[in-house]
Amino acid sequence: MSALAAVLACGIALAGCSGGSDEKPAGGGATSTPSPSAEPAKVTTQAAVATVTGNLGAARRETLAAAVAKVVDGWLDGAYLGDFPRADYKAAFAGFTPGAAGKAQRDLALMTNSAISDRITKAEATKRSISLDVLSVKQRAVGVTATVDLTFETTGALAGAQEITGTLDLTPDGAGWKIFGFDISRRQA
Repeated sequence: MSALAAVLACGIALAGCSGGSDEKPAGGGATSTPSPSAEPAKVTTQAAVATVTGNLGAARRETLAAAVAKVVDGWLDGAYLGDFPRADYKAAFAGFTPGAAGKAQRDLALMTNSAISDRITKAEATKRSISLDVLSVKQRAVGVTATVDLTFETTGALAGAQEITGTLDLTPDGAGWKIFGFDISRRQA
Protein backbone atom coordinates (compact mmCIF):
# COMPACT_ATOMS: atom_id res chain seq x y z
CA MET A 1 0.00 0.00 0.00
CA SER A 2 2.91 2.39 0.65
CA ALA A 3 4.03 1.94 -2.99
CA LEU A 4 0.59 3.09 -4.16
CA ALA A 5 0.76 6.08 -1.83
CA ALA A 6 4.19 6.98 -3.23
CA VAL A 7 2.91 6.75 -6.80
CA LEU A 8 -0.09 8.95 -6.00
CA ALA A 9 2.15 11.45 -4.21
CA CYS A 10 4.39 11.58 -7.28
CA GLY A 11 1.31 12.09 -9.46
CA ILE A 12 0.14 14.97 -7.29
CA ALA A 13 3.63 16.45 -7.31
CA LEU A 14 3.68 16.10 -11.10
CA ALA A 15 0.36 17.93 -11.26
CA GLY A 16 1.89 20.84 -9.37
CA CYS A 17 4.81 20.94 -11.81
CA SER A 18 2.73 21.12 -14.95
CA GLY A 19 2.44 24.89 -15.08
CA GLY A 20 1.70 26.67 -18.30
CA SER A 21 4.27 26.72 -21.04
CA ASP A 22 4.22 28.35 -24.42
CA GLU A 23 6.15 25.45 -25.90
CA LYS A 24 4.42 23.12 -28.33
CA PRO A 25 3.94 19.56 -27.04
CA ALA A 26 6.72 17.21 -28.10
CA GLY A 27 6.46 13.53 -28.68
CA GLY A 28 3.49 11.47 -29.74
CA GLY A 29 0.05 12.87 -30.30
CA ALA A 30 -3.41 11.60 -30.97
CA THR A 31 -6.59 12.94 -32.40
CA SER A 32 -9.89 12.02 -30.83
CA THR A 33 -13.20 12.39 -32.58
CA PRO A 34 -16.26 13.56 -30.71
CA SER A 35 -19.48 11.57 -30.76
CA PRO A 36 -20.92 11.11 -34.26
CA SER A 37 -23.72 13.40 -35.38
CA ALA A 38 -25.41 14.62 -38.53
CA GLU A 39 -23.91 18.10 -38.20
CA PRO A 40 -21.12 19.64 -40.30
CA ALA A 41 -17.49 18.75 -39.63
CA LYS A 42 -16.58 19.14 -35.99
CA VAL A 43 -13.34 20.25 -34.45
CA THR A 44 -11.44 17.23 -33.16
CA THR A 45 -9.29 17.16 -30.07
CA GLN A 46 -5.58 17.53 -30.57
CA ALA A 47 -3.93 15.47 -27.81
CA ALA A 48 -0.18 15.09 -27.37
CA VAL A 49 2.31 14.06 -24.71
CA ALA A 50 4.32 17.15 -23.72
CA THR A 51 6.62 15.78 -21.01
CA VAL A 52 7.41 12.41 -19.49
CA THR A 53 9.04 11.86 -16.13
CA GLY A 54 10.54 8.40 -16.55
CA ASN A 55 10.56 6.52 -19.84
CA LEU A 56 7.65 5.89 -22.18
CA GLY A 57 8.12 4.78 -25.77
CA ALA A 58 6.53 6.53 -28.76
CA ALA A 59 3.87 3.86 -29.34
CA ARG A 60 2.81 3.96 -25.69
CA ARG A 61 2.66 7.77 -25.82
CA GLU A 62 0.29 7.57 -28.79
CA THR A 63 -1.91 5.01 -27.05
CA LEU A 64 -1.92 7.03 -23.84
CA ALA A 65 -2.82 10.29 -25.61
CA ALA A 66 -5.76 8.58 -27.33
CA ALA A 67 -7.00 6.96 -24.10
CA VAL A 68 -6.82 10.18 -22.09
CA ALA A 69 -8.43 12.18 -24.92
CA LYS A 70 -11.37 9.74 -24.89
CA VAL A 71 -11.99 10.39 -21.17
CA VAL A 72 -11.53 14.15 -21.44
CA ASP A 73 -13.73 14.36 -24.55
CA GLY A 74 -16.48 12.52 -22.69
CA TRP A 75 -16.49 15.29 -20.10
CA LEU A 76 -16.18 18.18 -22.58
CA ASP A 77 -18.96 16.85 -24.83
CA GLY A 78 -21.31 16.04 -21.96
CA ALA A 79 -20.66 19.25 -20.04
CA TYR A 80 -20.21 22.01 -22.59
CA LEU A 81 -21.03 20.99 -26.17
CA GLY A 82 -24.12 20.04 -28.13
CA ASP A 83 -27.76 21.05 -27.94
CA PHE A 84 -29.27 23.07 -25.11
CA PRO A 85 -31.08 23.68 -22.84
CA ARG A 86 -30.41 20.60 -20.76
CA ALA A 87 -30.84 19.88 -17.09
CA ASP A 88 -28.94 16.63 -16.45
CA TYR A 89 -25.13 16.60 -16.52
CA LYS A 90 -24.49 13.38 -14.62
CA ALA A 91 -23.23 11.55 -17.74
CA ALA A 92 -20.56 14.26 -18.22
CA PHE A 93 -18.75 12.91 -15.17
CA ALA A 94 -18.65 9.22 -16.13
CA GLY A 95 -14.86 9.49 -16.57
CA PHE A 96 -14.37 10.91 -13.05
CA THR A 97 -13.70 8.98 -9.86
CA PRO A 98 -16.71 9.07 -7.48
CA GLY A 99 -15.08 11.72 -5.27
CA ALA A 100 -14.12 13.98 -8.18
CA ALA A 101 -17.55 13.53 -9.78
CA GLY A 102 -19.23 14.60 -6.54
CA LYS A 103 -17.01 17.66 -6.29
CA ALA A 104 -17.66 18.58 -9.94
CA GLN A 105 -21.43 18.18 -9.50
CA ARG A 106 -21.30 20.63 -6.59
CA ASP A 107 -19.78 23.21 -8.97
CA LEU A 108 -21.91 22.74 -12.08
CA ALA A 109 -21.70 26.43 -13.04
CA LEU A 110 -17.97 26.00 -13.67
CA MET A 111 -17.77 22.37 -14.71
CA THR A 112 -20.72 22.48 -17.19
CA ASN A 113 -22.92 24.93 -19.08
CA SER A 114 -25.69 24.60 -16.49
CA ALA A 115 -25.58 28.31 -15.55
CA ILE A 116 -26.18 29.39 -19.16
CA SER A 117 -28.14 26.40 -20.43
CA ASP A 118 -31.46 28.27 -20.57
CA ARG A 119 -29.89 31.08 -22.66
CA ILE A 120 -28.19 28.99 -25.36
CA THR A 121 -29.46 26.63 -28.03
CA LYS A 122 -26.18 25.08 -29.17
CA ALA A 123 -22.49 25.05 -28.29
CA GLU A 124 -19.91 24.03 -30.90
CA ALA A 125 -16.17 23.66 -30.37
CA THR A 126 -13.78 25.90 -32.29
CA LYS A 127 -10.63 24.62 -30.54
CA ARG A 128 -9.94 21.46 -28.53
CA SER A 129 -6.47 20.61 -27.26
CA ILE A 130 -4.97 18.48 -24.52
CA SER A 131 -1.30 18.49 -23.50
CA LEU A 132 -0.17 15.61 -21.27
CA ASP A 133 2.48 15.57 -18.56
CA VAL A 134 3.12 11.94 -17.72
CA LEU A 135 4.67 10.07 -14.81
CA SER A 136 5.99 6.72 -16.06
CA VAL A 137 7.42 3.83 -14.08
CA LYS A 138 8.98 0.88 -15.92
CA GLN A 139 7.56 2.02 -19.28
CA ARG A 140 4.02 2.32 -17.84
CA ALA A 141 2.16 5.56 -17.35
CA VAL A 142 1.07 5.73 -13.69
CA GLY A 143 -0.21 9.30 -13.57
CA VAL A 144 -1.17 12.05 -16.00
CA THR A 145 -1.84 15.76 -15.72
CA ALA A 146 -3.81 16.89 -18.77
CA THR A 147 -3.78 20.59 -19.60
CA VAL A 148 -7.06 21.27 -21.38
CA ASP A 149 -8.05 24.13 -23.68
CA LEU A 150 -11.57 24.19 -25.11
CA THR A 151 -13.01 27.17 -26.97
CA PHE A 152 -16.60 27.01 -28.15
CA GLU A 153 -19.24 29.26 -29.72
CA THR A 154 -22.76 29.42 -28.35
CA THR A 155 -25.94 30.34 -30.20
CA GLY A 156 -29.17 31.64 -28.71
CA ALA A 157 -29.79 34.59 -26.38
CA LEU A 158 -26.20 34.30 -25.09
CA ALA A 159 -24.28 34.01 -28.37
CA GLY A 160 -20.52 34.23 -28.30
CA ALA A 161 -17.27 32.50 -27.50
CA GLN A 162 -16.49 30.76 -24.22
CA GLU A 163 -13.19 29.21 -23.13
CA ILE A 164 -12.53 26.41 -20.65
CA THR A 165 -8.91 25.94 -19.54
CA GLY A 166 -7.12 24.17 -16.74
CA THR A 167 -5.74 20.85 -15.63
CA LEU A 168 -7.17 17.42 -14.97
CA ASP A 169 -5.30 14.83 -12.90
CA LEU A 170 -5.83 11.26 -14.08
CA THR A 171 -5.04 7.87 -12.61
CA PRO A 172 -5.14 4.41 -14.22
CA ASP A 173 -8.42 2.58 -13.68
CA GLY A 174 -8.41 -0.96 -14.99
CA ALA A 175 -7.91 -0.71 -18.76
CA GLY A 176 -8.63 3.04 -18.86
CA TRP A 177 -8.17 6.30 -16.98
CA LYS A 178 -10.22 8.28 -14.46
CA ILE A 179 -10.09 11.95 -13.54
CA PHE A 180 -9.43 12.28 -9.79
CA GLY A 181 -8.67 16.00 -9.56
CA PHE A 182 -9.17 19.21 -11.51
CA ASP A 183 -8.38 22.91 -11.56
CA ILE A 184 -10.58 24.53 -14.23
CA SER A 185 -11.22 28.13 -15.27
CA ARG A 186 -13.91 29.57 -17.49
CA ARG A 187 -14.08 32.88 -19.34
CA GLN A 188 -15.78 34.53 -22.26
CA ALA A 189 -13.28 34.47 -25.10
